[in-house]
Amino acid sequence: MKIEIFTPPGVYSGGTEETSGDPVKEWFDRKISKLEAAGIKVQVYDLDSDPEAFTEHAGIADLLQDEGESVLPVTFIDGEPVAKKRYLTSKEMERAAGLRGVRVVS
Repeated sequence: MKIEIFTPPGVYSGGTEETSGDPVKEWFDRKISKLEAAGIKVQVYDLDSDPEAFTEHAGIADLLQDEGESVLPVTFIDGEPVAKKRYLTSKEMERAAGLRGVRVVS
């Protein structure tokens, strides 16, 4: 399983050294770490940091063309969009990832 999260410009550039001190970004990093520990590949793309990812991924490129940047954030699971204009909650992420007995956020 692969989860891809496309974020608005400047929201998430990844790496704990860049999120330190921001409680929301630290929470997001913990969520991603839990998913990865459960064997799920998670990739987060920021429009500022990874613009090529937004043009190379057909699904996000189409959404951006049709709806503009206001569609962000968008989450894809195995190539299918599962949420747009918002982030999945921890519970939604657990369900979508098929995690039973694994809490995404501690």
